[in-house]
Amino acid sequence: MRLCPKFAIIQIASFCFALACLRQLPLSAAEPSGSSNQILCRIQGQTLSQLDLEKKMSFFFAENFPHLIDNDEARREFYITQWRPVLKEMLDQKLMLADAKDRGISVSSGEVNEELQRRFGPNVPQTLDKLDMRYEDATRWTEDSLLGQRMFWWFVQSKAISEVTPKEIRSAYRSFLKEHPAYTLLTYQVISFEGDDAEKHAHAFLDKAQSRVMCPEKMLAKWGDELALKAHISKPYETRSLDLSSNLHGLLLALDPGEYSPLFHTDARKDKTASPPRTKLLYLIQKQEHPSPSFEETATSLKEALVQKEVARLANIYFTSLREKYTLDPEEVVRGLSLYDTIR
Repeated sequence: MRLCPKFAIIQIASFCFALACLRQLPLSAAEPSGSSNQILCRIQGQTLSQLDLEKKMSFFFAENFPHLIDNDEARREFYITQWRPVLKEMLDQKLMLADAKDRGISVSSGEVNEELQRRFGPNVPQTLDKLDMRYEDATRWTEDSLLGQRMFWWFVQSKAISEVTPKEIRSAYRSFLKEHPAYTLLTYQVISFEGDDAEKHAHAFLDKAQSRVMCPEKMLAKWGDELALKAHISKPYETRSLDLSSNLHGLLLALDPGEYSPLFHTDARKDKTASPPRTKLLYLIQKQEHPSPSFEETATSLKEALVQKEVARLANIYFTSLREKYTLDPEEVVRGLSLYDTIR
C-alpha cells in the first residue's frame, strides 16, 4: 500500500520521537551512539533525516532557551510539543532550497558570518562549544535559514505587499468602522414617581430642578418633604449610546451633564389595569464621546493584516507548487522502518 508523503513523514517522526523519549535518549547535536539515522525524505538530492530533525531541534532550543540548556525535562518537553512545526518548517525550507538551487540563488559567506555573530555573539566557536554544537552544523543551518528567508521574501512576502493597494486598505477601513462605530458613553439616573399624583409630583420636582442645578439626591433631600414627593432615584447607570433603547436614546443624547430630561411614562406591569403607570425623568451625570479611530490611526495595522492574509494565500500557492514540482516518494520515506506494518 502506498502512503501519502505527509502522512508517512508525520508517522515516522512520531515513531522516532516516541522511541527517543521512551529510551530517554538526549536529542543533542551529536548523533546518539548506536541510534539509527532514518532518512525521512529526499528532495532534489537533498536528504532530511531523523538526525537532521534532532539537530535542528537542539539548535532552535539552544538559540531561544539558553537558560534551560541543562534542563533535560524542559528540553524533552520542548521536543515532544514542538517537533511538528519544526518538521514542517524544515520540509518547507528543503523545498525552498531546492527551488533556490534551480534558480541559481545563493547567499554569501559574509552574510552567513554576520548572521552567526548576530545569533551567537562575537566569539561564535566558543559559544557553540558551550552549547555542544558543531560550527559546521551552525553554519549550514544559518546559511539555509538565510536562503529560505530570501526565497520566501521574493516569492511570497514582497508579492503580498505589492498586492495590497490603497483602495483595499480604504475598503478594510470601512469594514472596520462597521465593527467599531463611534458612540457616546452615558452615565445617568432614573427618577421614578408612582401613585395617583405621580405626574403632579414629577412636574413639581422638575420645576424645582430646572431652576436649580442640583442632583436628584439633593433635590429630594431639600424638597421631598415640602412637596410630599414619592420618588425613587436609581443607582447610576453607565451605558453606550449604541445599546440604549429607542425611547431613551433621544432623551439622553439631547442632554448635557447636570440636566434633566422631559417627563415620560412607562407601565409598571404588563397588565395596565393592575397598577397605575409610572412617571419618570432622566438625570445625566456624565457624557463622554468615543469617536471611531481615524483612518490615519488604523491604516498601518489594517495594511499589516491585509498583507498577512495575502502572505498566507500566496504561501499556500507557492509551497503547493513546490510540492508538485519536487515530489516525495512515500515508499522511499518508509523504506527500512522496522514498524512499517504498524503504520500502513
